[in-house]
Amino acid sequence: MEYLNEYKIHEHILLRPQYLFVCDDDLNLKVDYLGYFENIDHDFSNICKILGVKMELTKQNSSGKNQDYKEFYHSQELIERIEYLYLRDVELFNYSF
Repeated sequence: MEYLNEYKIHEHILLRPQYLFVCDDDLNLKVDYLGYFENIDHDFSNICKILGVKMELTKQNSSGKNQDYKEFYHSQELIERIEYLYLRDVELFNYSF
C-alpha cells in the first residue's frame, strides 16, 4: 500500500496509467483500435483482420489459471486506492470495480 501512490506509479513503466500511452493531452484516443487484455484472443484476431495478416497469438509464461482480477484485491482500502490512482483508465476504458 505504501508504494501505491501518485508519484511511485509513474516511476515504473508497467505501473503507469494506460491512458498516458494511448491518449493525447485532451484525453482523445491517439490509436485506431483499442484492444483489451481481458479479450486478448478476440481483439488480436480483429487486429489481424484489419491488417490483413494471418497470425496466431501464443501464450507464454501462463499460470494456466483464469483468475478474475478482482481476486487480487484483498481489502476495500486497496480497491479504493487502485480506483483513485487509475480513475482515468477506469473511466476512459469503461472498467469498474
